[in-house]
Amino acid sequence: MKIAAICDMHLSEYESAPQYDYFYQAIEYLKNSDVDMVVTMGDMTACGAENAFRIYREKIEELSNHITISGNADVRTENAELLAYAQGGEIECGRRVLCINTPFSKIEEDDFAKIQSLSDGDVIMMHHSLAGLTQEVRERLKAILNSKELILIHAHSHKFSDSMVGKSRVICVKALDPDKCIGTPPSITIFEMDKDKFDFSEKCFSASKETIKDLRDYLGICCFDLDETIDYAIAKGVKNLELKVFSEDTTDISAVQKKIEQFRAHGGKVLSMHMPNLRFDGENIVDKGWDFAIKLAKATGVESFTIHPPRISVALMREKADIFIDYLCYFIKQFPDAKFGIENLHMNKNDVPDDTRGYGMIPEETLAFVDAINKQLGEKKCGCLLDVGHAVNNRSYTGRFPLSAWYALVGNRTVAYHIHQVKRTDDNVLHNHRELDEWFGPMISYSSFFWSWRNGLINKCPVFFEMRKFDDVKTSLKAFEALEEI
Repeated sequence: MKIAAICDMHLSEYESAPQYDYFYQAIEYLKNSDVDMVVTMGDMTACGAENAFRIYREKIEELSNHITISGNADVRTENAELLAYAQGGEIECGRRVLCINTPFSKIEEDDFAKIQSLSDGDVIMMHHSLAGLTQEVRERLKAILNSKELILIHAHSHKFSDSMVGKSRVICVKALDPDKCIGTPPSITIFEMDKDKFDFSEKCFSASKETIKDLRDYLGICCFDLDETIDYAIAKGVKNLELKVFSEDTTDISAVQKKIEQFRAHGGKVLSMHMPNLRFDGENIVDKGWDFAIKLAKATGVESFTIHPPRISVALMREKADIFIDYLCYFIKQFPDAKFGIENLHMNKNDVPDDTRGYGMIPEETLAFVDAINKQLGEKKCGCLLDVGHAVNNRSYTGRFPLSAWYALVGNRTVAYHIHQVKRTDDNVLHNHRELDEWFGPMISYSSFFWSWRNGLINKCPVFFEMRKFDDVKTSLKAFEALEEI
C-alpha cells in the first residue's frame, strides 16, 4: 500500500502566496499517482485562518482517500471547524497505521490506549516530534518506543531525519512550505508498506535551471571594500553594485569614480547607494554621513538608493513622520532619474511587539511610509527594498508575516532586494547578514523567492548579497552557481 504524507503547508490568509501553488502542485501530482491514501500530518494552515482551511478542505477532498490530523499552527487562532475535521484515523495495510492528533503538544488518553495496543512493526503518524511534546507526554511515549519495535513518523521539524529511539524507528518528513522546508525544495513523502515491506521516497517540487539563470543576471553585491569588490564583480560577471559605509575621512572620491568607470566598462548595470541611518535627537533629525553620501552619489552617477526608515519607535513615528517625509522628499528631488527603495527592518534582541519597538518591521509600515512619500512627491518615485533576512528575523511577527506574505504584499512594489542567511548562535540569538552557503535553510529557504520570481509575484530587479564579510559573498555566489535543478 502506498501512503503519501504531506505536512507543514502553512497556508496563510494571502491566497497569492507561494504556499498555495506548492499545495496545488502536490494535489495534482497525487491525483495522477498510484497512491492509495494521503495523510495530512498537520500545520495545513499558518494560523488556523478560515479561508486557508476552506481552501485546504476543498482541495484535499479532490482525492479519494485522505486523513487529516492537526498541528500546532492550526490552533494559533480558534477554528472549531478545522479541529472537528481533523479526526485522524487508522489504516490497515498488513500493519496498523495509527494517525493521531497532537495540536496542543499532547496525546489524548484514547490515543495512548491505541498506541499501547500496537504490535511490533506498526506505525504511528502524528504532527509533533518527540521534542515538541510536553515532557510528561514525551516520556510516556518514549517508554512505549523503548519497549516495542514501532515506527513513528512525524512532521513539525521541516527536515528529514531517520533515527532510533529505543527499539523504535523515528522518521521526520519534510515540509511542503517553500519558506520552511530545510535541505531541499518543498517535498512530500511516499511510503510503501505492507506486512513485510517498509520503504519510502520523496517527491520534490523544484524550480528550474531557467529561473536560476534568469536570476543570475540580477545578482549584485553590497560593497564595503571598493577595490576588492569591484575586481571580484568584474571577474564573476556581477552586474549590480551597492555602495555602503563610505567615510569622508577615508574615501577618495576620484578613486571611487575610476573604479566605478571600470565596473561600468565591464558591463555593470546598476549602481546603488545605501544611505546612512536617520535618527532623531528629541528636536531634530540626525543625518550623520548624508552630506558625503549625496556628494559621492552625484559624483558616481548612482541610479538607485536604499533608505532605512527612521531609527525611531513606532510611537514616535506617529508624532514625527511628517518631518522625515519632508526631509526625504527634499533629498529625492535632487535625483530626478533615480529609484528609491525603503528597506524593511528587523527586531533587535530586546525589542517587544508593541509601540516601543522600532518602526518599519512589518509590511504595512513599510508600505505606509512609501505611500506617504509618494503622495507628497505627487508621483510614484519610491518603492520597497525587500530585505529577506530582516523579514525572517522578526520573532513576534513571522507567524503573521512569513516570507511568502512579504512577497505577496510588497513584491510588486520592490525596486531591489537584500539577500543573506540568518543563523542562530549557541546563545539562541539570530544574526543577519551571514553567508548563503545553504539556499534551503535552516533559517531561510529561498524556494519561495525562486517561485515568486518565476511567477511574477515579485518584481525582477537587482538582488544584492548583503554580507559583512567579503569571503561570505564569495561563498554565497559559489553556492548559487552550484544550484542546478533545485
